[in-house]
Amino acid sequence: MSKYDPLWRRVGGETSHSFVMTFDQIREDPVRNGARQAGTSSSRERCRVPDRLMVGRARTLRDAARLVRRQVFVDEQGVPEDEVFDGADGRAVHVVAFTGEDPLATARCLELGSHIWRVGQVAVLEPARGLGTGTLVMRAALKHIVSCGGVEIVLAAQSGAAEFYRRLGFAQCAPGDALESGVVLVPMSLTL
Repeated sequence: MSKYDPLWRRVGGETSHSFVMTFDQIREDPVRNGARQAGTSSSRERCRVPDRLMVGRARTLRDAARLVRRQVFVDEQGVPEDEVFDGADGRAVHVVAFTGEDPLATARCLELGSHIWRVGQVAVLEPARGLGTGTLVMRAALKHIVSCGGVEIVLAAQSGAAEFYRRLGFAQCAPGDALESGVVLVPMSLTL
């Protein structure tokens, strides 16, 4: 096993396809064909909050992701629950950053078909913001999608977060659209 192979293990008593990634694995740029690598300074020194990232479909990861999303989107931003919890979690791959047993950040990856993936529901708890945690979560999501043969990633960024995704190589691909809650989503894509 090379140092970049996923470390497979049992998660929460369930046999799963989850894996733990080291910070060195996450920092490695997963995007092919020259897409810009965001946050080139050492993420380990800048981001002292999370101590591990997990990627997979295990129920325990899904539950951890939902906790983060509820706090960020529902409690902080006032987004209605039906816009946050849309029923797609069961078929998604979840990326979750933890400190100890506490989830700090998450992203959800859905395969749409034809090697196209959607990344969404990216959320970072307030104490972990501005420390590179979101970049670590997105790099882990990109690495997972590349390992599954993904060739394109689409997402709908909140207008205030569009620059974050641009730094990761995404480009706006259509005009923004407002949800019933008033949140404006900007469609973006990245070809791998």
